[in-house]
Amino acid sequence: ARINALFADNGVAICASGMGSLMNIHGVTGPVRGMADIAGSSDAAKELIFLDLLERGYYIARRGFIALSLALEDAHLDGFVQALAEIVENRKAALPSA
Repeated sequence: ARINALFADNGVAICASGMGSLMNIHGVTGPVRGMADIAGSSDAAKELIFLDLLERGYYIARRGFIALSLALEDAHLDGFVQALAEIVENRKAALPSA
């Protein structure tokens, strides 16, 4: 919910879907319920987020897949969301608009 709010608040056409500790970032506004919902998805946006997160010490799969470890604490998750917020703010012009 925090990640999707971050994307929506910044007006970018990116969303996250998933359940529990497994999620995926999609280059569309969302919601994503099936394959048809990601038609025209921006792979470039996922690539940019992947590289920028990697530079900040956070690894997600290049295709946008995220698997959170159950050993993570709130501070770790807050750091991840903060890094993602910085990326979205700094790269907004390069990300698809909502």
